[in-house]
Amino acid sequence: MTERLFGTDGVRAKAGEGVLSFAGATGLGNAIGIWLKNRNPKASRVIIGMDTRKSGPMLKEALSFGIGKSGVHVVSAGILPTPAVAYLTRKEKFDLGIAISASHNPWEYNGVKCFDGDGFKLSDTAEDEIEVALRKVSANGCNCSAPPKRCAPKEVHLCKDYLSYLIDIAGGRRLRGIKLVVDCANGATFHIAPKLFKALGASLFVINASANGADINDRCGSLYPQRMREAVISNKADLGVAFDGDGDRIIACDERANVLDGDYLMAAFARDMIKNNTLAKNTLVATQMSNVMLEQAMEDAAARDVKDGRVIRVGVGDKFVLQRLRRDNLNFGGEQAGHIIFLDHSTTGDGLLSAIMLLGLIAREDKPASEIFSPFKKFPQVLVNVRIKERKPFEDMPALSRSIQKCKATLGRSGRVFVRYSGTEPLARVMVEGPDEAVIKEMAESIASHF
Repeated sequence: MTERLFGTDGVRAKAGEGVLSFAGATGLGNAIGIWLKNRNPKASRVIIGMDTRKSGPMLKEALSFGIGKSGVHVVSAGILPTPAVAYLTRKEKFDLGIAISASHNPWEYNGVKCFDGDGFKLSDTAEDEIEVALRKVSANGCNCSAPPKRCAPKEVHLCKDYLSYLIDIAGGRRLRGIKLVVDCANGATFHIAPKLFKALGASLFVINASANGADINDRCGSLYPQRMREAVISNKADLGVAFDGDGDRIIACDERANVLDGDYLMAAFARDMIKNNTLAKNTLVATQMSNVMLEQAMEDAAARDVKDGRVIRVGVGDKFVLQRLRRDNLNFGGEQAGHIIFLDHSTTGDGLLSAIMLLGLIAREDKPASEIFSPFKKFPQVLVNVRIKERKPFEDMPALSRSIQKCKATLGRSGRVFVRYSGTEPLARVMVEGPDEAVIKEMAESIASHF
């Protein structure tokens, strides 16, 4: 069976190879343009944004050339966070939005994420249709010789529009007196995050705001919150926020240097939303990787406000969170890794939006961040990543299946075991959660040994 070109978060590969070579990306762009025209003959405009990777400009030119061959005009938004591309696609009435980014992956990787005219990631069906179109393009041959420079003219107002949207959500709130550390991961937020928080009046300490293309996510940003934590301590800051390479994740740090991942943030946001009657059906959507603390936090918040609070768990990937939110008419959810979706405001996870919401929560509570998050206590959780050569079905690995079942039986209702393949990397991920860290570490390593 042929593996899908599109993973859980678009196309992802090493830049310069295969579908992300110049020729490959030209063919992909042509397939996207053909698919778009088949779906809507009147389609005429596509917006492309990218993060800071060195390969971004090459891929933008290739995709633009390929899309242009189908008769669709391409506009460049330049370096911009992925959620900004989603927002601008909807606001400016583009037929499609494309973000060139490999998110949290190292600089030598890149990717292509597509958004429909409403700003939502394309459905699996749409992605499959593009793959069919790409096979036809490849079979018929595509003129992939280098096009003239600057296939996609840049519209500079687009970044300003996104910045204005975020400032409007802040609702005139001013952050004067707040010392804020911002870690841009040397990625797509490097220029817009400082502008945003300066406009809101915060005293800023900006770190990892390079755009040289070779240090994105390199021991910084949401994957390496230690850098942010150290900056909070050294600058005696009130809060730290760290984004990933394309700006759709956030990890925070309170003034006491406690690192706050997506689970902590979701717990605090959901509790606040229950209190203010803004959480649809008093329901939070999280993935299987989130800590069982979320269930406890929702039960406590609901009991305090005499409401029924609950957590719905879905597969790993923010696209699955979003699908459930839309299916059940819900408005809030996210991932432990820091994808937080406020569906009333955005069609995707947005690190900058989440930071604004966090600052608003702190202002409303009128307490230090550490006091807001102190009620939330996590169960120990161990995650082991195993590099793999092939993705064998678990049912074809009896020793693995036995090990998983044995650990589940031992933990009972006091813990969880979750094993999956990464959607973007050649990894198997083993997660075990329970009351005794030493025990669950041994379990995770035992399970991992069978790959």
